[in-house]
Amino acid sequence: MTEPKDKLSSKQLGVIDDLVGGEMDEKAVLAVHRVSMNDYGQWLEQTDFTALLQFRLDTMRRSAILLIAAYAPKAAETLLVLTRDKKPEVARRACLDILTMPQALSDAGNEAPDKATIEPHIDTQTAAEVLAAMAQVRRKTK
Repeated sequence: MTEPKDKLSSKQLGVIDDLVGGEMDEKAVLAVHRVSMNDYGQWLEQTDFTALLQFRLDTMRRSAILLIAAYAPKAAETLLVLTRDKKPEVARRACLDILTMPQALSDAGNEAPDKATIEPHIDTQTAAEVLAAMAQVRRKTK
């Protein structure tokens, strides 16, 4: 989809730029551009305005997902190291984070997989290491 900019005013384009810019909240953006809530409400009913806003939001979301995916292997590696930490609480939390990491990545991708079709995202060796670390932490805390 191409950006539907042709039918929007420069004021509308500026509002969209500032809304997705992340430096101001919605109220601040409207105040800076001197747009009333009534006018903004009317803009939100315009297909071109909402289409461009949605396009920009989708682009930002996709960029965030790609960034998270790029760092996921390093995060997983760091968590595995932390499962062997001397502090039991750090090791326990790392184990829990490893177990919830696939769901967090899935949530970041806005996917809602069917619970019946979810497959394990960690290999057997990693799962064994996590379970061993959790058992070791449990033994230390007793």
